[in-house]
Formats: sequence, structure tokens, C-alpha cells
Amino acid sequence: VGVQGQGQLLEVHVCRSKSADKKKQDTEANAGRVSELMPFLEFDLHKQMLCKLKLRAHNAVWGLKTQLSINEDSVVCIATGTSVLLGALPLPQPLAIAKLEPVLLSDAPEPIAPTPLLEELLRLSEANRQSAVRHREDAEAEGEADDDDSSSQSSNS
Repeated sequence: VGVQGQGQLLEVHVCRSKSADKKKQDTEANAGRVSELMPFLEFDLHKQMLCKLKLRAHNAVWGLKTQLSINEDSVVCIATGTSVLLGALPLPQPLAIAKLEPVLLSDAPEPIAPTPLLEELLRLSEANRQSAVRHREDAEAEGEADDDDSSSQSSNS
């Protein structure tokens, strides 16, 4: 498998409250609540992983491991793996933030500008994407050079 660039540690966390009330519930009710939360935990975990992959311009995760921790008040899920850019898969789309345009609030006299953090995330995503494009072009150039070398060696035989 052709990995382009270097892999990076990917770690995402999701935490959900188990119950709205603080009174002690029985074991069966707790188990029911945890099973109700599981699809939402998995969805949020997947969504966060995809956002981080887009931010890094990576398109695959190797060695993905998830840990689930359940206590009296909350359920925490942690996923870790190594994010990589594979040449056989398409480049991910750049990170897009839907609400980046200034929004006019009903009680605010002027639009609210995007935060510097959001702008920095978008710049980082685009820089990583450009780096991924360069890695891909370098790998393709090396592949063409290898093809040229092998064809000239076979014609000399």
C-alpha cells in the first residue's frame, strides 16, 4: 500500500451524560440508557475522525482502537489510530465550515465576524491539502521514473 507522507496519531473523544437526573437508577435502566447512547457516540466519534482527517488531508486510519468507559454519570468513548494519506484513495475534500460567513443576529447591530481560530483551521486544512497534492505528485513522478527505468532495462535485454 503506497503511503504518501508520514502518518500521525489520531485521537478523538466523545463524552455523553447518562442521565438527566442525579438520583440512583437501577442496573437495568442504566444498561438501557447506555445502549440508547451508543449509536450517537459512534456517530459523533466518526464525525470527529472525518473532520480531523480532512484537516490533515489524510484519507485512511490504521490500527483504529476504541475504548468505552462507563461511570455513574457519563459514558466516554475514545478512538485512537494512525492517520495516513494513501495513494490508492482520492484526496479528501478540504475542511469546510458552513457558518463561516458573518451572521447578523437580531439584537446585534452589526454582523459577527468569523473567529481567528476558525480562519486558522481553514488555512491549516488548505496548507495540508496542498502538501498532500505535492506528495501525490512526487509519488507519481517517482512511479513514472521507475516505469521508464524498467522499460529501458527490458529493451536492453
